[in-house]
Amino acid sequence: MRRDLGNHIEYLENRLSDYTGHNLLQSLGFTHEQDWVSEYFVTLAIIDRLSPNAQHLNIVFLDSTGMSFWIHVLPDYDLRLEIADHGFPKLKTLALQTNTRTEHSWHPNTASFSTIFVELGAAPKLSKIRASGLVFGRAPSAWQPFANLQSIDLTEVMSDFDDIDLVLGACNKLKRFTCHWALLTLKLGNTVKELLPNIIQHKDTLQTLWLVCSTVYLVSYHSPIINFNSLPRLTALKEVKLCNLCIPDRYSYYGCPPLGAPPISCLVPPSIEHLTVMHSYLWAADGEYRDYQPSRLWDLVRDRTQSLPHLRELIIQIKSGTLSNWVQHERRAVDMLTEEFRNVDVRFTLVSELDIFA
Repeated sequence: MRRDLGNHIEYLENRLSDYTGHNLLQSLGFTHEQDWVSEYFVTLAIIDRLSPNAQHLNIVFLDSTGMSFWIHVLPDYDLRLEIADHGFPKLKTLALQTNTRTEHSWHPNTASFSTIFVELGAAPKLSKIRASGLVFGRAPSAWQPFANLQSIDLTEVMSDFDDIDLVLGACNKLKRFTCHWALLTLKLGNTVKELLPNIIQHKDTLQTLWLVCSTVYLVSYHSPIINFNSLPRLTALKEVKLCNLCIPDRYSYYGCPPLGAPPISCLVPPSIEHLTVMHSYLWAADGEYRDYQPSRLWDLVRDRTQSLPHLRELIIQIKSGTLSNWVQHERRAVDMLTEEFRNVDVRFTLVSELDIFA
């Protein structure tokens, strides 16, 4: 492609498959097709490097041994001094769908999300990142702070809280942060686990926060001590969706039983308008779901006026456990609770399934 034509490209997108049925991921299973897949990503990288005025990138890529899009874009490869040769001076939004196997994220000829994320910090106008299927690999020694990044949406994450906390620490004033774990396994000892301490950097700007998991396995042979002390200090939050690991119940809070967990109203900021709690984590020792006692929801009705004056909607998603059994067998009590929330101007919904998009 002529270099002068690349100056006119503002939007660049590729797809995993085309209208003829060709699929990049499926082609990796055939030895005779691997060469053209590799050539495809080399060509895509060349176009990317010839597009200094690109404002929006939507890239689906495969990274495996001997085949990578990013090694032809990132610095330190081919003696390149900055990402894509031009540093993306006008890039505003970036969407990535990664298909990197975990074992390949440590290979020198592949690029983990950590490496990509570090280099993107140099893009001066980047304000929004969406990424799916992240593999972090080695944590970098230093993160380049983002100047204008306001929104991050991560889906199908397999990494733990510590990796995500590094991402939060590399940003200054996020307005939106969502993270969906496909699977999260937490192994806890007898020390305090503080969730996402770097999120406090965004206490004055963060308005939307999703921390949700399709399945969480909590592995501990001690009384687990899980804190999310930063959450009630995020005073700009309006929309919050969390798995119940982030709002401790009586089974995941230090000193309980018999002390039990504090009221829900003490664990979230008073600014919230919409709150969704997903009961999605399993206690690995017995394979049971842990969820709230109904009494905690009655307490929330009582506390709403003074502690959560802006709350307008509360959604509780349940799969099984104490609360689920209560919903099934105490229909009249559920109706009464719904009515009490209505009396304090809160739309209350109990959903007997887990839906990360609800």
